Amino acid sequence: DGEQQLAMMDTRNELVFFNPRTGEHEVIYPDVEMTGLDVQALESDPSGEKLYLSGYQGSIAIYDTKKQAFTLQERDPHQIEGFGFLNNKVYMGAYGGARIYEYDPKKDYLFTRNNEMNNPKLIYSVPTQQSRPFTFASGDNHLFTGTISDYGKLGGSFAAYDAKRKEWSSIENIIENQSIIGLAYKKGKVYGGSA
Repeated sequence: DGEQQLAMMDTRNELVFFNPRTGEHEVIYPDVEMTGLDVQALESDPSGEKLYLSGYQGSIAIYDTKKQAFTLQERDPHQIEGFGFLNNKVYMGAYGGARIYEYDPKKDYLFTRNNEMNNPKLIYSVPTQQSRPFTFASGDNHLFTGTISDYGKLGGSFAAYDAKRKEWSSIENIIENQSIIGLAYKKGKVYGGSA
């Protein structure tokens, strides 16, 4: 309508038009061939049959090693930093607010703005200015994650999910001024690495 707009295109092939006067925006997906993304996270499920991959800055894929084919390629959730597995569910740690999503691979994949219907569904955000749930481990009906703190802040968190009680807990700065970038579980103990 003759008004100036800001046009932006991001790495997920989204063309966004923003009207600075009204604050309205529109997202369009141009009909162009997409190219690959750098792999951000890669984990095998406990069976070893499925590989879960995320791309830097966006997208998720599942590769079936028996079929030797991708069974899922989706845009969201955006920038998954790590994957965890517990009780036949997949957990995804996403950048920005240290968000944890739970995915049931036996159900259809659905990601919308309405979190109640989603699979994967947002179930937790690690508190105290955390940014990236980077690593996961599980054992004895518990899921553990380590995080990288937000920009300009030191001290990652160690968070745990008790699946029996359906409760989360979190300890900030468990290793002073360090992010938690590696976790392993064995015989009732969680082992961690930091940077």
